[in-house]
Amino acid sequence: MKPDFRGSYPHNLDEKARVVIPGPFRDAISEKAVLVYGPDRCLMGFSKATWDAMLERGGPREAEWPTAFRRLVATATEVQKEQSGRISIPDHMLEYAGLRRQGQAMILGLGTRFEIWNRDRYLEYAGKMYVAPLTSEAARSLGLSEMI
Repeated sequence: MKPDFRGSYPHNLDEKARVVIPGPFRDAISEKAVLVYGPDRCLMGFSKATWDAMLERGGPREAEWPTAFRRLVATATEVQKEQSGRISIPDHMLEYAGLRRQGQAMILGLGTRFEIWNRDRYLEYAGKMYVAPLTSEAARSLGLSEMI
Protein backbone atom coordinates (compact mmCIF):
# COMPACT_ATOMS: atom_id res chain seq x y z
CA MET A 1 0.00 0.00 0.00
CA LYS A 2 1.30 3.43 -1.00
CA PRO A 3 1.82 5.87 1.90
CA ASP A 4 -0.66 8.72 2.13
CA PHE A 5 0.86 11.34 4.39
CA ARG A 6 -1.33 14.43 4.76
CA GLY A 7 -2.08 17.15 7.24
CA SER A 8 -0.05 19.45 9.49
CA TYR A 9 0.86 18.50 13.04
CA PRO A 10 2.70 20.60 15.63
CA HIS A 11 4.95 18.48 17.86
CA ASN A 12 7.78 19.04 20.32
CA LEU A 13 11.19 17.41 20.36
CA ASP A 14 12.27 15.95 23.67
CA GLU A 15 15.70 16.25 25.35
CA LYS A 16 16.98 13.29 23.30
CA ALA A 17 15.94 14.90 19.97
CA ARG A 18 13.03 12.50 19.53
CA VAL A 19 9.77 13.60 17.94
CA VAL A 20 6.45 11.78 17.93
CA ILE A 21 5.31 10.77 14.47
CA PRO A 22 1.66 11.80 13.98
CA GLY A 23 -0.77 8.92 14.53
CA PRO A 24 -2.04 8.85 10.92
CA PHE A 25 1.57 8.44 9.66
CA ARG A 26 2.64 5.59 11.92
CA ASP A 27 1.23 2.66 9.93
CA ALA A 28 2.78 3.96 6.71
CA ILE A 29 6.21 4.18 8.34
CA SER A 30 6.08 0.66 9.74
CA GLU A 31 9.37 0.11 11.60
CA LYS A 32 11.77 2.45 9.83
CA ALA A 33 11.82 5.79 8.05
CA VAL A 34 14.47 7.51 5.98
CA LEU A 35 15.22 11.20 6.60
CA VAL A 36 17.04 13.41 4.08
CA TYR A 37 17.90 17.10 3.82
CA GLY A 38 14.95 18.81 2.16
CA PRO A 39 14.39 22.13 0.46
CA ASP A 40 14.03 25.33 2.48
CA ARG A 41 16.04 23.78 5.35
CA CYS A 42 13.45 21.21 6.34
CA LEU A 43 13.87 17.44 6.60
CA MET A 44 12.03 15.16 4.22
CA GLY A 45 10.95 11.75 5.45
CA PHE A 46 9.96 8.63 3.55
CA SER A 47 8.75 5.23 4.63
CA LYS A 48 11.57 2.71 4.22
CA ALA A 49 9.52 0.90 1.55
CA THR A 50 9.03 4.09 -0.49
CA TRP A 51 12.70 4.97 -0.18
CA ASP A 52 13.80 1.50 -1.28
CA ALA A 53 11.46 1.65 -4.29
CA MET A 54 12.95 5.04 -5.30
CA LEU A 55 16.48 3.61 -5.12
CA GLU A 56 15.49 0.57 -7.19
CA ARG A 57 14.18 2.85 -9.94
CA GLY A 58 17.45 4.78 -9.85
CA GLY A 59 17.99 8.48 -10.11
CA PRO A 60 16.17 10.67 -12.58
CA ARG A 61 17.80 10.85 -15.98
CA GLU A 62 17.19 14.53 -16.71
CA ALA A 63 20.34 16.63 -16.77
CA GLU A 64 19.29 18.86 -13.86
CA TRP A 65 18.40 16.00 -11.51
CA PRO A 66 21.64 14.09 -10.81
CA THR A 67 22.82 16.71 -8.31
CA ALA A 68 19.49 16.69 -6.46
CA PHE A 69 19.38 12.90 -6.43
CA ARG A 70 22.98 12.76 -5.20
CA ARG A 71 22.11 15.15 -2.38
CA LEU A 72 19.11 13.04 -1.35
CA VAL A 73 21.04 9.80 -1.25
CA ALA A 74 24.14 11.32 0.36
CA THR A 75 22.14 12.81 3.23
CA ALA A 76 19.84 9.81 3.76
CA THR A 77 19.68 8.54 7.32
CA GLU A 78 17.61 5.54 8.35
CA VAL A 79 15.80 5.97 11.67
CA GLN A 80 13.96 3.40 13.76
CA LYS A 81 10.40 4.09 14.85
CA GLU A 82 10.08 3.33 18.54
CA GLN A 83 7.08 1.47 19.89
CA SER A 84 5.84 4.80 21.27
CA GLY A 85 5.78 6.23 17.72
CA ARG A 86 8.86 8.43 18.15
CA ILE A 87 11.89 8.76 15.91
CA SER A 88 15.27 10.22 16.86
CA ILE A 89 16.63 13.01 14.70
CA PRO A 90 20.44 12.88 14.31
CA ASP A 91 22.44 15.94 15.39
CA HIS A 92 23.57 16.89 11.88
CA MET A 93 19.92 16.96 10.77
CA LEU A 94 18.88 19.03 13.80
CA GLU A 95 21.51 21.57 12.81
CA TYR A 96 20.54 21.61 9.12
CA ALA A 97 16.83 22.12 9.85
CA GLY A 98 17.29 24.53 12.76
CA LEU A 99 15.60 22.13 15.17
CA ARG A 100 16.45 22.07 18.88
CA ARG A 101 16.22 19.50 21.60
CA GLN A 102 13.08 20.37 23.56
CA GLY A 103 12.13 22.71 20.70
CA GLN A 104 9.03 22.97 18.55
CA ALA A 105 8.54 21.25 15.20
CA MET A 106 5.86 21.10 12.53
CA ILE A 107 5.31 17.83 10.68
CA LEU A 108 3.62 18.08 7.28
CA GLY A 109 2.19 15.25 5.21
CA LEU A 110 2.83 15.57 1.48
CA GLY A 111 1.48 12.42 -0.13
CA THR A 112 4.29 9.88 -0.38
CA ARG A 113 6.58 11.83 1.95
CA PHE A 114 6.48 14.01 5.05
CA GLU A 115 8.50 17.02 6.13
CA ILE A 116 9.79 18.07 9.55
CA TRP A 117 10.29 21.81 10.03
CA ASN A 118 11.39 24.14 12.77
CA ARG A 119 7.90 25.41 13.70
CA ASP A 120 8.78 29.14 13.65
CA ARG A 121 10.58 28.81 10.32
CA TYR A 122 7.60 26.94 8.84
CA LEU A 123 5.07 29.53 10.04
CA GLU A 124 7.18 32.29 8.50
CA TYR A 125 7.52 30.34 5.26
CA ALA A 126 3.81 29.48 5.16
CA GLY A 127 2.87 33.12 5.63
CA LYS A 128 4.91 34.07 2.57
CA MET A 129 3.85 31.00 0.61
CA TYR A 130 0.14 31.69 0.96
CA VAL A 131 0.43 35.30 -0.16
CA ALA A 132 2.98 35.47 -2.99
CA PRO A 133 2.25 32.38 -5.10
CA LEU A 134 -1.50 32.99 -5.27
CA THR A 135 -0.88 36.03 -7.40
CA SER A 136 1.38 34.17 -9.82
CA GLU A 137 0.62 32.72 -13.20
CA ALA A 138 1.31 29.28 -11.75
CA ALA A 139 -1.66 29.65 -9.38
CA ARG A 140 -3.88 30.59 -12.28
CA SER A 141 -2.73 27.57 -14.26
CA LEU A 142 -3.72 25.36 -11.34
CA GLY A 143 -7.25 26.71 -11.45
CA LEU A 144 -6.83 28.77 -8.29
CA SER A 145 -7.63 32.12 -9.91
CA GLU A 146 -10.83 32.38 -7.85
CA MET A 147 -8.63 32.59 -4.75
CA ILE A 148 -6.64 35.58 -5.98
